[in-house]
Amino acid sequence: MFLERLIKLFASLRLTVVILVLAMALVFAGTLAEVHLGLYRAQSEFFRSFFVYWQPQHPAWKIPVFPGGYLIGVLLLINLVAAHSSRFKFSREKNRHLDDPRRADFVARRPAFHGHVRGRKPDAPARR
Repeated sequence: MFLERLIKLFASLRLTVVILVLAMALVFAGTLAEVHLGLYRAQSEFFRSFFVYWQPQHPAWKIPVFPGGYLIGVLLLINLVAAHSSRFKFSREKNRHLDDPRRADFVARRPAFHGHVRGRKPDAPARR
């Protein structure tokens, strides 16, 4: 029950959109920060970290204010794997052509065959 709800949460399209919006905001903020921090420091603070930190003037502690590039990348990877595992179902009926050697060979040669269908030989250069 809990695991199904967790997979459903991570597989949702709404989460994908939120993560992509966060990624766009991170790229925008990181690009603007390059002006003051320089290229390499902005890359390390924004894109090569799990969180973007804000540090007050003199204290030695930092406050995380935004997810960094690594965290956004990991969340997108988890979202992709969860969405694929929850929506993709492998069935033998749909992939019956993989059992027949003649049809599997045809599937493997399809790009070469495609040129003949369009009216040219596969060796001939494409018309412009």
